[in-house]
Amino acid sequence: SRMSTMPINRLIAGGIIGPIASVFSVIGGYMFSAISRPVNKILAAVLFASFSIMIITGGTYHAMFPNYGFVGRLPDTFQPMQLHYIQTYLSAIYIIVFVCGTIWTLTVFYLVLFRKSHYPAWLLIFTPTLLILLSGIVKDQIPYPLGTIIYGGWINLCFVLFFTICFIYYSKTSFNFTQDNN
Repeated sequence: SRMSTMPINRLIAGGIIGPIASVFSVIGGYMFSAISRPVNKILAAVLFASFSIMIITGGTYHAMFPNYGFVGRLPDTFQPMQLHYIQTYLSAIYIIVFVCGTIWTLTVFYLVLFRKSHYPAWLLIFTPTLLILLSGIVKDQIPYPLGTIIYGGWINLCFVLFFTICFIYYSKTSFNFTQDNN
C-alpha cells in the first residue's frame, strides 16, 4: 500500500491530526446545536450528543490509519493477521460512527424540514452525509495524486463546508430566539 512507503513521521502526524481536529469539530457541532436549543432543547441535546460521539469516535478511527503504514513495513507473513486485527477494530469504531451519524443526520433533517430550526431547507444539500455519498465520484474522477489527497480528507472537507455555511448563514441572519417549542 502507499501508506507503507510514507515516512514514519508523516504517518504519526497524520494519525495525531484526527483526534485534535475532532475537538474543533465538536465546537462546530455545539454551534449548530446551540442555535437549535431555543427551538427545541431535547433535539438540540440529541444533536450535540450524537455529533460529539460520532466525531470523537471518528477521530479515533483516523488515529488508527497510520497502523496500515506500520504493518506494511512488516514481513509479508505477519501482515495478514495484523491487518485483520486493525480492520476488526476499525469496523467496531465504524458502527458507532455510523449509528451516531445517522441519528445526527435524521435529527438535522427533521429540524430543518419541519421548520423546527432557523436554518433553510437548501442547507440540507450541504449536510456531510449527502456530500460523503459523493466521495466515490471524487475518488474515481480526480486523478492521482490530487484525487487521493482530496479523497483522504473528503470527510473533513464536508464537515468544514457544512459548518462554514451554517456559520455564514447564521451570522448574516437575525433570529428571534424568544420562541421555545418544547
